[in-house]
Amino acid sequence: MGKDTTPDSILMRLEMLTGKSNRCMNVRPEAPVEKLPQDVIESKIKKLKSLEEELLPKFKLGLGCLLRSLDLQKDGTKLPTPQFESTITSLQDIDELSDQICRNIQEVDFLSPPSKSHDFHLGRCKVFLTGLIFKHTRELLEEDLPYYFSQCHKFIKSWKKSKSAAGKARAAAKKLNLESTFETGDRITKMTIDNYQSVDALIEMLRSSDYEVLQGYWRAAIETLEKNIEFLTRHTHPSEIPRSNPTQPDIQDEEIKKSSADLNRFIVLAKSVILLNKLARTLLNKITNDNPKKMTFTLTTELNSETLQDLQCIPGSFTLALEIITKGVIRNITSNILYSSEASIRQAITHISQEIDSLLVLLGFHLVPFDRLYDRLSITTNFPDWCRTWKGMWRTAVYHFRNALSDCQREESESDDDDDDDDHSHNGDNPFNFPPDGFSDDEDSHDDEDPNDDED
Repeated sequence: MGKDTTPDSILMRLEMLTGKSNRCMNVRPEAPVEKLPQDVIESKIKKLKSLEEELLPKFKLGLGCLLRSLDLQKDGTKLPTPQFESTITSLQDIDELSDQICRNIQEVDFLSPPSKSHDFHLGRCKVFLTGLIFKHTRELLEEDLPYYFSQCHKFIKSWKKSKSAAGKARAAAKKLNLESTFETGDRITKMTIDNYQSVDALIEMLRSSDYEVLQGYWRAAIETLEKNIEFLTRHTHPSEIPRSNPTQPDIQDEEIKKSSADLNRFIVLAKSVILLNKLARTLLNKITNDNPKKMTFTLTTELNSETLQDLQCIPGSFTLALEIITKGVIRNITSNILYSSEASIRQAITHISQEIDSLLVLLGFHLVPFDRLYDRLSITTNFPDWCRTWKGMWRTAVYHFRNALSDCQREESESDDDDDDDDHSHNGDNPFNFPPDGFSDDEDSHDDEDPNDDED
């Protein structure tokens, strides 16, 4: 075993790599770039192509070589036998490739006009795409990779101790080191798979159009809305509705009736929130349909980065607001108390509607129908008509939500008049006052979707 391929030399190399957590932190140009010459645009396109077709695939292969050199792809019950020479080679390759990837994305992203500029003509060099690539590359190389190397360091260290431990006096220590070796080895294997997926996501983003990149973010918002619907449906299921125990037997009937009436109001409110979530999901499903036979429009390519960033962020913004309202309504049901003021919740719903209006305006301007499928008289292919119909349904749903909210608030106000010692919070610095943990993901679900469920 050569001097540079001992376990100690590998540990030193891994310590150095673990400390390289600022690969992509080069200084940006002092003067902002206002215009890109054609030769610079062509150079940027080549670097993006190199990332997609050469550097990122090689980086992924390097991770696989490192996993094999550490002998972590065989029987997990036997002590691995790392190949130190190939381990050093794999670490060097990953390090060099990481630096090349950083240089490429820095040159592409840093030397770009600001997003407020009209960069619609720059194609793949728009700040919208290069900024996202830089962000995800930086997360991979400055956050995930150093931690990955730290686990490799821990693995080699525990492996070394387990090999050197001998004799009955050291039996317990050897067992402990073996357990640590196997545990860390399993963690490295899982982290390698996670890093594979991160690299694949970067490559896919480099291959995607602006519209396809946006659809990825919209799908994430749809997943959140579906979780909201699932949890609200579950908590309004008869078997999940909490029942109160009267504190005084002599007024048992009165307490039961009042508690039941209060709870029914919260159930009505929750069902109105289900409808809002479903309508928001319908809207995002409409613009995220992956079936080319059903998709009747696409997004124009003549969009600058500022507009694209708005299209990316707005759905996430109103989805987050709906998630907060969903959690609050669930808390209302489980405690039979309205935890937020009517004004603060109305303000949140107004904000959501404004965000949705902004999204619809942008989509109305920039969605282009497919000529072969476009039928002006069909609501399916005529997006403006579809939008008007959807907006009418949204306004109706908001109207019902506000009525249900007013009923809950009115009952709370009457209860406050009867009981001055009520200690729950009605708005404050945090108007929603929702618990940070929200609700559990492991509760049993029930199939009781509203019979008026929309068809996506």
